[in-house]
This record gives sequence, structure tokens and C-alpha cells, in this order.
Amino acid sequence: DAIKATAEVYYASFKSEEPYNQPIYNAPLFGGNSASLRFSTANPFLPAATRTAILSQPTALPADAASPGDQIFFLSRASIDIGNNKTTAEGESARAVVGLEGDFSLMDHDFSWNLSANLGRSKGSFSSPNIDQSKFLLAVDAIRDGTGTIVCRDVTARAAGCAPLNMFGDKAPSAAALKYIQVQFQSDYELKQTIYQGNVQGELFDLPGGPVGSNLGFEYRKEESTFTPNDPQRLGIGRSAGITAITGAFDTKEYYGELRVPIFGGDFTLPGFHKLSFEGAYREIDHSQSGKDNSWSYGVGWYPVEDLLIKAQKSRSFRAPAITETSLPSATIFASAAVDPCDFRNIDSGPSPAVRRANCQAAFTALGLPATFSLTSQIQVATAQGSTSGNPLLKNEIAEQWSAGFVYQPHFVPGLSITFDWVNVSLTKAIFNYNLGSILQVCYDSPTPNADACGRFNRGTSAALRPGQILTFGEVIGASGATSSGPRTGYVNAGYINFSGYTAKVNYRTDLADWPGMDSWLGGNPGTLEIDADFFHVNKQETSVTGLGFDLNNDKGELGNSTRQAKIETTYKRNPFSVTWTMNFIGAAKFNNDFTLETRYPLTVNAYTVNDLAVAVKLDGLASRMNLPLSGLAVRAIVNNVGDKEPPFGTTGIGNYDVIGRFYKIGLNAKF
Repeated sequence: DAIKATAEVYYASFKSEEPYNQPIYNAPLFGGNSASLRFSTANPFLPAATRTAILSQPTALPADAASPGDQIFFLSRASIDIGNNKTTAEGESARAVVGLEGDFSLMDHDFSWNLSANLGRSKGSFSSPNIDQSKFLLAVDAIRDGTGTIVCRDVTARAAGCAPLNMFGDKAPSAAALKYIQVQFQSDYELKQTIYQGNVQGELFDLPGGPVGSNLGFEYRKEESTFTPNDPQRLGIGRSAGITAITGAFDTKEYYGELRVPIFGGDFTLPGFHKLSFEGAYREIDHSQSGKDNSWSYGVGWYPVEDLLIKAQKSRSFRAPAITETSLPSATIFASAAVDPCDFRNIDSGPSPAVRRANCQAAFTALGLPATFSLTSQIQVATAQGSTSGNPLLKNEIAEQWSAGFVYQPHFVPGLSITFDWVNVSLTKAIFNYNLGSILQVCYDSPTPNADACGRFNRGTSAALRPGQILTFGEVIGASGATSSGPRTGYVNAGYINFSGYTAKVNYRTDLADWPGMDSWLGGNPGTLEIDADFFHVNKQETSVTGLGFDLNNDKGELGNSTRQAKIETTYKRNPFSVTWTMNFIGAAKFNNDFTLETRYPLTVNAYTVNDLAVAVKLDGLASRMNLPLSGLAVRAIVNNVGDKEPPFGTTGIGNYDVIGRFYKIGLNAKF
């Protein structure tokens, strides 16, 4: 009967800049646009002494055919005076939530309900200086004109404003040359989210073990996303590939129900059945892109005695495709495949040679070729122009999982809780970004050929110029005159992931005044001690991108998937102070289970432990004495990586370990 209105408004903005980024390189270590620069000793910017040293060296250099007496050399340079590459970012987020909530009674049982609307938006941009690669090459190619002035060699570029670029010496480039070659990359993004939801919960009726609890609800959610690179970034005029703009949206309607049925509990118990309850949940979803689906779970919680809970659960859940996976615009690629399953050298191999041969022969027959056609596939040694894009036909990833475990809270050790859970997860229809090789394998090695995979390329018919071959963009398929769109790579539902492992937790909370002899410490208030220890162990972690198993990859124990991990957090509190020491442990790992000493050294990464320290002080008393309109006033200081621990050898730059070293943070919290 009581109704309450609620509202929440949130706004945040930020601006940031990288303190440092790598310069623009030209060196033999890199290829393509970042390779060493080819120069002639005739370059007018080359200092005379340097020119003399190059020409007089004992090892002869290639002659410059365009300038008799001069020679060709290559320059390596880390050009911090051309561009710093430092990325800046700025953005803002805003959210407004309004709601109604209330309660009522029905048939002597209490119920509560709530309705809410959530509107949110985040937008911002990332920008960084870069260079226009084509203008850079024009600017470094300098000569002297008839008046002796140093100019760009290309007359057309000179007329368009090309200014010659001096690469010899620190800060040698002129302001005019920098203005000519430099370009600003910027990407703008915007995310919008709209959510309407409501639910009602309460007790339906009473059983001897307690009331039957229920929860019914609905949710509508719409998400919209745009990512817009500016023209220089979209066209890839710098030293990176062009970035495609993305726009997408989806909405989902969900209805759900949850039920908890207590069988034993309260005053209704039996020996070995202190408590027993069953729980179930079901959710029906209608997604605008991936269609209708459902998730469910059911489980049991059993207390044979008051201190021990034994639990088990089985469930089905799913992940809808992301906007980038469904809406990425088409972009041109040049695809190749190391293995064409229907090539005469491969047709009798694979995970099931009979399946592969049958599928290839059926494909040959459909092309008007004999089933015994012997194909020498050209895609194994050459590329075919095609495209890559998102896939609007993607379906949900499906995860079926079960877990079993216990929670032990011994009454003779107040504040102690020990938890253990074994988890087994099987994920199917996993979404992977397929290259052409994976697409061909899924098409021809599946007992029932995958229509999506098989529809992503064309082979030439018997009437085509290249019968049986994977065709490139624009190539005629056969007698009808229809042309191929080329291989179409992208996201496909096909793979699977299997995981099993366990988590264990030990939590202990105690008031030190309850310990013998400590009740008089610090004026009778010695504080409290909290210890939270989490342990994680991987038993199985394997992935098949194709979903056929022949490419099964064992990820257990690899970098980022260490078999053993742990986190132990110890906190001492005595108002207004608190101190927390956190230890994070990552077990030893291999870079890749497939590596050998011949392909990688080192093969393994040592175990890694890092410690953090946090101190917080509540200042509500200070705010009160100063008559400040604040609550929750607190200052906190954090030292991450107290021991300045370096990452394991060979892992610098890999995100699993701290590569910064010891660093400090300080913050202030307050409510107005």
C-alpha cells in the first residue's frame, strides 16, 4: 500500500593524456612504412662531413644512378621531433534513474514491487598526432632547385604545399615541413542505453519448512552504439590500417520468474535435514538480432547440520552477439588458406577423412564437375580479394553449466566461513572471427555442412575459367555470368569452449576485544581483524574454434590461464582508521602449450606474487567540527606493488603482470 518514488542522477567527465608514447620509427626491425629510409648522399640536407664519411667508408655502397658520384644508404631514426604519438582522451557519462516501489498484502502474505526507468549515455573521443605517410615520403625526397633552394623533388607535390623534411639531426625538421606531414587522428564514440524494468516478489504460501518465495518480472533494454573515426584514420593515411566506422543497435524484451521452495527448516526438521530447499529460475528473451531464447537454472541447498551447507546447481545461459560482431561494416581483404580441404593432397585427411571426401565430392558434383575431380587448389599459394564484416545472422552463444560445493561455518569458531565450489562449463555456438582457412574446414569437415560457412565463398563451376577454385571478387562463377563476391570472412557461430575448475574461499572476521587478554587494549577497543582468502584452480580449459575438435587447443596453464591463482586480503579496522594488505599470486605458466625449446625460449613464466597496501581514514568528525555539509568524508592512500616487483622474465608488455612497478594513489570521498 505504501508507494515511494526514487530518483538518481549521475554525471562524470574526464580528460586524460598519455605521459609518454613511442616515437615514430624507421628501422630495419620494422617493415613496410616503418622500415629504414632510403637516401642518396646527394640529399641536400646531409651535412658535408657526414657525406664525406659515408663516401669514404671501405665497404662500397650502391651507386646512385640519378646522381653520378653519389651513393645510396639507409637511415634509421626514432623521430621524437616529428610526433610523440601520445593519445589524449576525453568523454562524459550521464545516467538518470527514476522509479516507483511499494508493497501490499494478499491472502495474509506480504509482497513488494518496483518499477524503474534507466536512461544512460556515454560519449567521448580519442585523438593522437600522426603523420600522413604519402606526404612524409614526398617531403623526405628533397633536392635543390635552379636557385639553390632546397625543395621537394615532386613538382606536383611542391605546388600543393610540400615542404622538404630534414631528417639529419635532432629537431632538424622545419615547422613548415612538420605542418605539411602531420595529421591528427580522432575517433568519436557514443553509447546509449535505455532500460525499463519491473518486478514483484513475495511469499506465495507456507510449507512446514517455511514460506515459498517467488519473484516475477520483466525488462526491456535497448542499446545503441556508434564509433566514428575521422577521415585520416578511416582512410588509413598514417602508418596503420584504416579503421572502419561502426553503427549498431539492438533491443531485448525479457520475462522471468524465480521460485524458492523450502522443504525442511525452522521448526520442521529431521536428523540429517536441518534445512532443505529447492530453487528454480526461468527467463524468456526476445532479442531483436539473435531472436528468441531462454535461460534457466535449478538447484538444491541442504543443511545436514546447522553449520554445513551442501549445494548443487545446473543452469543454461547464453550471450547475445555484440554490436561489433553483428554490425561491423564490410571492408576489403585479401584472403588465403594454408589448407584447402578439397585439394587432392588434403581430401583424404582431416579429423574424419571419409566425411571430408564425401563433402568435397558433393561440392564438385554441384559445380558440374565429376565427383572424382582432382583439384590443385590455388588458394593455398595465392590470395583472393574478398571482404570481412559483421554477421547479422549470428545466434546466441550457449553455456550449460553445473556446480557443486559446500559452505562450512563452524559455530565453535565464530566469524569463520569456508567455501568450496566445483564448476563445469560447456559453451557451444561460440562466436569466433573466422579466417578463410577456418571457414573451409568448418564447411567440409562437418558431418552436416554448416550452411553459413559454406555460403561464404564461391568455387568456379565446370563452365568457369578456373573450375573448382576459390574465386576472387568479380570473377565469373559459371555459365550464368554471375560474379563472385570473393571470400567473406567474419564472425561465425561454430566453436566450443570446455572449462572445469574449483574456487575456494576462507573468510574470517573477529573482534579483537573477544580474544583472551586483549579486551583492555587501546582503551577497550582494540579493533577488528578481517581475512579474506580466495583460491582458484583450473582443471580443464580447452577451445575449438571450428567446433570440430581437430583444432582443440589446451589453454590450461598458459599465460593468462595459470592453473593456480590466489588473493589474500587482510584488513585491520579501528575507527576511524583501516589498513588493508593484499597479496595477489599468479602461478607458473607456459607461454603456449604447443611451444618447444626449438620455437620459444623461455618456455615458462615463473610464479608471481605482488603485494598492495591501502590505508583509509574517516573524517566525518572533522567535517562536523568544521560545520561542513558533508557526510562519508574519508581520505585514502594506496601503494600498489609495495615491493616494486618486476614482471617475470619475458613478459614485459603482457597485460597479466604489473609493468609499472611501485606507484601511489591518494583519494578523497565525500557526499554532499
